[in-house]
Amino acid sequence: MKKTLFYGLILSLVFSSCDKVKMPYINGGNGSVDTSGTKVRKLLLEEFTGHTCANCPPGAQTIHTLQNTYPDRIISVAIHAGNFAWPTAPTYTANFQCNEADDYFNFFSIDHNPVGMVNRRDYPLSHMKEVGEWGTLVDSILVKAPDAVLQITNNYNSGSRQLTSTVRCEFLNSLNGTYKLVLLLTEDSIVSPQKDASLPPPNDDLTYTHRHMLRDAISSTSWGDSLATGFIAAGDTFVKIYNYTLPAIFNNTIPDENHCYVVAYIYNAANYEVMQAEEKKIK
Repeated sequence: MKKTLFYGLILSLVFSSCDKVKMPYINGGNGSVDTSGTKVRKLLLEEFTGHTCANCPPGAQTIHTLQNTYPDRIISVAIHAGNFAWPTAPTYTANFQCNEADDYFNFFSIDHNPVGMVNRRDYPLSHMKEVGEWGTLVDSILVKAPDAVLQITNNYNSGSRQLTSTVRCEFLNSLNGTYKLVLLLTEDSIVSPQKDASLPPPNDDLTYTHRHMLRDAISSTSWGDSLATGFIAAGDTFVKIYNYTLPAIFNNTIPDENHCYVVAYIYNAANYEVMQAEEKKIK
């Protein structure tokens, strides 16, 4: 159902809303558009990790290298779940687990770390990709033109810790199916101990910097909200608005609003494959 942009903004007073629009949209940043004006594909790289996984730091370094190779085109989420993420005294007392991390860990049947998913390709038979496989798959995905582009506009109030995220999705090609939109909160630059097998025993890096850590879902569930269903014409554009309060504490760790991001991605509900991703700092 078509609505005006004005009405869509009024709906921001509720938790979330979704409108299909056929008009210019207020610019909130380039989103999935590079500096030349070309619309580009961006991908989601989900890294399953934990602070007592001594073999995990090379995975994080691989992501860093890939992001330098493809600036602003790889959206990374570090998912701390499973045995290696459990708080362990006396050194690893931070608790970086969350319900969403557990949801993904269990649903995708993760059986070891480090391991990752690149756009959730090849689910359900061979979606778990070893660190050495990430680069080749990233190369093969990012050479393709996008089927949709995303744009995130964030408004954050430090006093109230209230965040309003507006996500605009434009489909570039005609499609048929059910597509969902997920919004996650991630946090970067968290300094906390990490086991690292490259260090002498007991392999403790006490000042390790954790990147792209999944903290919470902003969408209604881990699996997102309905965005479009049935026939989707090229040019169809949808706007979804979310209101979220940044907690003062996650488990026993305090989030830093200056390092928090909104990660958005669209996926095909039939096979869970991600078709486009985006991220933007909350402030």
